[in-house]
Amino acid sequence: MKPFDLEKAKAGASVCTRDGSKARIVCFDASNKRFPLVALIKDFNNSDEYPVLYTKEGRFFDGEKDNPEDLCMKDG
Repeated sequence: MKPFDLEKAKAGASVCTRDGSKARIVCFDASNKRFPLVALIKDFNNSDEYPVLYTKEGRFFDGEKDNPEDLCMKDG
């Protein structure tokens, strides 16, 4: 997986979480200064989606430490 790239994601490039879960960003401009991105993440059974807020850097938490829920760019 490649590091998250906001501009590529806005252009429609595929994203996933660091742990490999499927993700799709449904909002880039939520009215939230710290977490403006809203993504729908597929559960481990790939059946249901749940919403998650992210920083504009694709971070699950507002910090520098990597988290399995962070967004990444899918390879290929």
